[in-house]
Amino acid sequence: MIQVVDPATPPEKKAKPKKALIAVIATLAAGFLLLLWVFVRQALKSADQNPESAAKIQELRMATRRALGLR
Repeated sequence: MIQVVDPATPPEKKAKPKKALIAVIATLAAGFLLLLWVFVRQALKSADQNPESAAKIQELRMATRRALGLR
């Protein structure tokens, strides 16, 4: 036996994705990642000029390549 507790009622406002909010968040996230990439790239370029830092960066690059199985 099936008993109806409450009759179904349509919602007052349709549910839909908030496209503008999603676009704003995606734009901010992409901008943040781009800015982070630029800072890291600039830091690596300036560190290459210092011999001590250049040696450490080279060691990190080689360790990363070994860990990824590239060499």
